[in-house]
Amino acid sequence: MLSSPTRRSPRPSPHPSVWEQETAWSLPFVDRVGEKTAQGSDEPEDGEPEDGEPKTSHAARRSTATTDATGAGAPPTPRSRTPSFVCAVPLRVPPHEEQVLLTRLQAARALYNACLGEARRRWRLVQASRAYQHARRLPKHSQERRDAFRVARAAQSFSDAALQAYAKDCRHDAHWIEDHLDAPVCQKLASRAYHAVLRVAIRKAKRIRFKGKPQLATVEGKSNATGLVWRSDRVVWKGLTLRAYLPKVREGQTLAQQDPVLAHGLASQVKYVRLVRRTLRGRNRCFAQLIGEGTPYHKPNHTLGAGIVGLDLGPSTIALNCPHHADRGGVAPVLRRPCPG
Repeated sequence: MLSSPTRRSPRPSPHPSVWEQETAWSLPFVDRVGEKTAQGSDEPEDGEPEDGEPKTSHAARRSTATTDATGAGAPPTPRSRTPSFVCAVPLRVPPHEEQVLLTRLQAARALYNACLGEARRRWRLVQASRAYQHARRLPKHSQERRDAFRVARAAQSFSDAALQAYAKDCRHDAHWIEDHLDAPVCQKLASRAYHAVLRVAIRKAKRIRFKGKPQLATVEGKSNATGLVWRSDRVVWKGLTLRAYLPKVREGQTLAQQDPVLAHGLASQVKYVRLVRRTLRGRNRCFAQLIGEGTPYHKPNHTLGAGIVGLDLGPSTIALNCPHHADRGGVAPVLRRPCPG
């Protein structure tokens, strides 16, 4: 007599289900998609992820917890947001340092493409999850819907911080990337890939684009303290020193008198540095974009007024109207010539 085969119990999944993780992920899950959709009432039809957190700046979210005299942790204090401007400085790049820089850009491209593919894979898992489909059926513009989308994203680790952790693992696994890129640059590349996929998720872009061999031409750091930094008149990055091409100051003048825009940018406090490669006349040119704290230089001859001015732009004329003046004139009348014949 044959015995009936015993039915095996299903193997428990190593990953808990979305509903089991709802309690674990009940804490606020803040990323940039929250600051985009939590404040706005308009939402695409497919139900993009949204958060219920108040709109905060990226600098305010990167807050550090303070500690009182007893050693107990106090609530994190958000950082104050300050205005920024960009000061571009050309760099002197010898041939040997140019080859090192191009190699590092290729390592950055490889890491960016890896993070971009991983972010796309995680977003597709979010879309296919039961939690995401359940969140789409909830009433729009409700806190319950935002919390449900937050749980769906957290279950698949679709966030800026999770993708930065993935980039860290990729950097350690690939020694070639670890030799050429530091941790802050890798984290900014991961954030760049995450926001590229996020734009597709919230219908701000149609598709993502992987970078070809010469297409990734910019890398940047997170601060001017470590990694890619600006020191006095040069860029220092992991043993690579690129001197800035500053104009020669005439005798009897200062840099502020000769080029006040550049002098203002160099005198301001630098938040972080962005390295840009451009192709001009068939040759590579490198520039350092210094993201400074404050406002850009305002030339004295460009005066600013107060009030509201209305403009009416036409194909050949322009009209303006303000409370005390109204005028109408042609667009580039000097360039208009009568037709021959």
